[in-house]
Amino acid sequence: MKMPMNEFNEESLEFRDLGSRINDFLSSEETEMTAEEQSAGAPILQSLDESRYHFIDEEFLVAGGAKKIFKVYDSHAGRHVAIANPRKHESDPEKEEFLREALLTAKLQHPNILPVYEVGVNSEGVPYFVMRLLEGAELKNIIRERTAGAADDLSRYDLETLLEIFLKVCDAVIYAHSRGVLHLDLKPSNIMVGRYGLVTLFDWGLAKVVGDDRGVQLDQAAEAFDPDLLNNITYSGTMKGTPGYMAPEQVVDCGQVTARTDVYALGAVLYFILTGTIPVRGGQAEEVIENTLAGNVIRPRLRRPAHSIPRSLGAVAMKALQLEPNERYSSAQELHDDVTRHLRGFAPLAERANVIKRSQLFMKRHNNMVFAFMLFGALLTIVIAVSLARVSVQRKQAIAAKQEAVYNLALYKEETKVSGKLYNEVQSFFINSILRGDIWNYNLMRRMVNNELQKTDIEEQYKIQLYQMKAYLHFINEEFSSAIDAFDSAGFDPKNNLYKRTVEFAEMKPDDSHPLNAGQFAALLAMPYRNTTFRKNVLSRCYERHMARIGEIDAAAYLPIAIAMLNLTNDSLGWGDHVKLEQRNGGNHLDLKGAPYTTLRLSGSRWGKGASILFPLNLVSLDLSGSDIREFHGLKLPDRFKELILLDVEFFDAEPNTYWLSQIPMDRVVISEGAITKFHLNRLRAKVEVIEVPRGATYP
Repeated sequence: MKMPMNEFNEESLEFRDLGSRINDFLSSEETEMTAEEQSAGAPILQSLDESRYHFIDEEFLVAGGAKKIFKVYDSHAGRHVAIANPRKHESDPEKEEFLREALLTAKLQHPNILPVYEVGVNSEGVPYFVMRLLEGAELKNIIRERTAGAADDLSRYDLETLLEIFLKVCDAVIYAHSRGVLHLDLKPSNIMVGRYGLVTLFDWGLAKVVGDDRGVQLDQAAEAFDPDLLNNITYSGTMKGTPGYMAPEQVVDCGQVTARTDVYALGAVLYFILTGTIPVRGGQAEEVIENTLAGNVIRPRLRRPAHSIPRSLGAVAMKALQLEPNERYSSAQELHDDVTRHLRGFAPLAERANVIKRSQLFMKRHNNMVFAFMLFGALLTIVIAVSLARVSVQRKQAIAAKQEAVYNLALYKEETKVSGKLYNEVQSFFINSILRGDIWNYNLMRRMVNNELQKTDIEEQYKIQLYQMKAYLHFINEEFSSAIDAFDSAGFDPKNNLYKRTVEFAEMKPDDSHPLNAGQFAALLAMPYRNTTFRKNVLSRCYERHMARIGEIDAAAYLPIAIAMLNLTNDSLGWGDHVKLEQRNGGNHLDLKGAPYTTLRLSGSRWGKGASILFPLNLVSLDLSGSDIREFHGLKLPDRFKELILLDVEFFDAEPNTYWLSQIPMDRVVISEGAITKFHLNRLRAKVEVIEVPRGATYP
């Protein structure tokens, strides 16, 4: 559906940017809040009573990314239950973030969703929530043992039993979607199969409350969930989930998650049931993510040719795992229904079974009736064969010629229909890219725009949208005068913020053949724009084009560009005016202490592995102490780089982070004592010198 140009401007805000803007606001410098204001910012926490705690005999079970789970005895109910505590609970916002998951899970009341019995705070002010103590085995372990050939699992968990388990998981997701809740972390390790057939879906830590505009069918008679209260906004803009089970829109910056995102994950779970592995290849998380974004899903029967995987179930999994959300099942209910069709002996819709296959399935369902029909058909065939033998050769040829003409006419009509549909789909995808400012291939899109504008039979609205994209392409290539002409042809409002910015830079640089200088380009990257997703898309492509055009650049001149690009990537507009380069040992030292940056690279989902923003600064040392840095993969630094300082930095995922740190060519890394486990510390020391500094001390 084409969106009118007048409705697409800076005032067309999408609520998916709300968390990012609130996070920027909360991260800005403000006066210290009063106790009353702090209480108002944690409504769930303030509503709990510390005197209700009645759990004893704690026994540690497991620790996840954000919480620790213990087995405890409920002295009131006289039973063992599981209790969760947050790993970080120094501040009210950290406690409130933990309680959001507790309250959201408690509101989801379904036989296949882990129930929350109680939410509260203990005498030390640490929040907790109490759940059923799960007994049984994770679906992941069941499938792996079955794939390895374990006799007990092969007999107890045949394919039909596993599909019944899968349908119960679908039931839980269908229910959650009816309440406007997306799970966003569906995987076999979050599914528990009890000894008596109970299937439980748990870990709603990444869940999100959405409206019916995200593809969910809300139950209007049920209690409405408050997204402002229940959604976690602390880590807005970061990638969340498990590679291999995350949909492509989950691993790109500012991707929009919908009910079809959970459908993709359910498809990955079904794929795991069929094959014992994830849908794409990859030895490392980064390779898995790249293959996910490219849609390189291997058909189950090709992945495990020796497993005799039903073709119909393979088709169901492949439909759920389509790269484009619109090509997947529109809901978890549709996926559930297609698997049910297979179990009941029907062909799933995704298989698009031919007449022969449908006939075979029909015969399996109705053996006696089919036998009678076959006997009758055999007799009828004999009668018809005798009759046809008497028909002349000329009659046969005439009938054959007529049939061929009819077939060719039908084939021509079908091919014409398919060709028109394909063109409409390509045009729709192209228009959607225009509306998002998503320049996925600059040179190709420029050729497509020019070719389309040369046509004489295009609709006026489509022509306006093409000129709009042409303006964006000129803007990205710093051809501001040409961009203004294209905006005018599209009838763009001169009061629009992007139009006004284009005019400013056209006055600053009238000649479209030359790029902006370093200071001007840094100002361009810092350009404010209310549509955050659009701004990120367009300015990221501006950066790529600018760096490709200018070639080498002086480190001091590049510094403002680097800071502006880091602010753009990390949604931290305006930070870093104080940052300077310091010459050291034939290179430069960069001090980014306390920076609000979670990543130092340009994450380009369609543009390769991402670019290291700091590389042109010719660094020999870098200080990230006290910063929000969370990932190091793909961080590219010069060969002369010597030292990376990471004091008071939390390693939330030690396994990948220590691996990627070991891949950086450097002499030493400086960390705080206890920042990573001894196991990961020894692995890191095998590659690079590690200096541990007592917490609170300075270095050097």
